[in-house]
Amino acid sequence: MTDLVELRTKLKKYSVLFVDDEESIRFSTGRFLKKFFNSVDVADNGETGLQSYKNHTHDIVITDILMPKMNGDIMAKKITELNPDAFIVFVTASRDHEEYDGVAKSFKVTKPLSFEVVQEMIEKIAQMIE
Repeated sequence: MTDLVELRTKLKKYSVLFVDDEESIRFSTGRFLKKFFNSVDVADNGETGLQSYKNHTHDIVITDILMPKMNGDIMAKKITELNPDAFIVFVTASRDHEEYDGVAKSFKVTKPLSFEVVQEMIEKIAQMIE
């Protein structure tokens, strides 16, 4: 496990968009992410997530897959049309998908999002971001 202070130092300059339709997950995970990243925006579905990305091109997008209005797969495809180098982390309860078409830099995290799972996700982001 990586030193948390070292992670904060390394990731502080990056911005994150976290998209999930479950309010409690948005709140708790968004709050935890703010301890590591310079800027954290949250959205409740793919439509609002895409609009947030258009308004402020985030360095990292973390998104649930199954959501109302626009799911995470479709949002990710639209984001990669805007930025082919977009870094997207997919959060899902499904264990089926490992790679996502059209997304150059991505990985999957399996729900539920416990403290340990989110910390591991942040460590993996830190390894992949530079």
